[in-house]
Amino acid sequence: MYIQYDFDTVKKAVTFNTTEVLPSDNDALDKELHRIVEAANKSGEKIRHYIGFEISGKIHFPGSVYQMLTVARLQKAGIEVCIWLADYHTWINKKLDGNIKTIRKVAKEYFEPVLRKSLDIAGGNGSKLVVLYAKDEYFRKTDKDLSFWDYEFEVDKHLSLNRVLRSLSITGKEAGTNIDYQVTRYPGMQAADVFWLQTHIVQSGLDQRKIYVSCRDIAYKMSDDFQLKIGDKNIKPITIFNNLLLGMTPPKIKKVNGEITELEANKMSKSKPDSAIWVHDNEEEMLRKLKKAYCPMPQEDQDADQIKQEQQNNPLLDWSKKMIFPAGKKLEVIRPDKFGGNKTYDNYKDLELDYFEGRLHAMDLKSAIAKCFSQWFAPIREWADSNSQIIEFIEKVGHQK
Repeated sequence: MYIQYDFDTVKKAVTFNTTEVLPSDNDALDKELHRIVEAANKSGEKIRHYIGFEISGKIHFPGSVYQMLTVARLQKAGIEVCIWLADYHTWINKKLDGNIKTIRKVAKEYFEPVLRKSLDIAGGNGSKLVVLYAKDEYFRKTDKDLSFWDYEFEVDKHLSLNRVLRSLSITGKEAGTNIDYQVTRYPGMQAADVFWLQTHIVQSGLDQRKIYVSCRDIAYKMSDDFQLKIGDKNIKPITIFNNLLLGMTPPKIKKVNGEITELEANKMSKSKPDSAIWVHDNEEEMLRKLKKAYCPMPQEDQDADQIKQEQQNNPLLDWSKKMIFPAGKKLEVIRPDKFGGNKTYDNYKDLELDYFEGRLHAMDLKSAIAKCFSQWFAPIREWADSNSQIIEFIEKVGHQK
């Protein structure tokens, strides 16, 4: 039985909790989405999505549950959702111990089950998630006797060297630094993934924007056999960019002549274990880490604008606004009556107001978030408790590196 897609439902899923969607112009987005929906309904072909993950160690919540909130919405809209476990890209980028066998083991025994569980607790169905591995896909042939490497060559024909070098930031590296040649292939491979997988909706963090802009720019320049299609229509990939969640460390301060000119927010880092909350941490461990988290209290000598500017870099408020409340979760503050008594927050506006006006203390907010995450992530923690060997293996590999 063919799925008949509803345009409004698809658009709401595509634009849910995003920082940007390409095309960014609303009229252009409507036009492209209508083209996809109409072609899918006419042909009976499914609209397909993908989000890619490097296999880079233990998984924190910004790189799992948070991303799965969008995946769950798309899945409920009838879209076929796919996790792309980029083992070859990880190999190129020398993550874990740089050994493809290690990378494949961690991908299959850890990443896949944890991401399926993440989708479950985000409101989706992990058992219906399509999970693909780059190493498997890259040596498959199409009915036209084409492989991924043919697609990569076709993509590379339309990418200038300057554009590739500008896109190296997707690997965590920059042009002009001491990088291996193989890293320069990464942007072309990532762009080719979209066309090889024939994915109509691409999901990513904003740090991947450059390469997906390139995908859209070259989509109609590709030879016909390699173009992205749905039914008989050639299309450009709709690209969803999720907000990057703030990390727990204070923002980096940039100064010119001793004057602060900019505060650069930090994102959660896997390389600093105490600054990252793993999705299988227990409540005690979460709270231990959160106690150290940057969470400035508004001061009496600050005016409203100063408070608002400083709190833009507060990770606890950031997570509440971008993840906890959009997921329909609540924050339960438990405290003695002399400190305001218990209170439950079910929306960000009330939480922000109380925090800005000093009626909610940072430690109470941290405790509420630790409890919320612990209860929410419990199915992942239960899985991890039953599969401790693979987590110990990852920790050992990381320590060796």
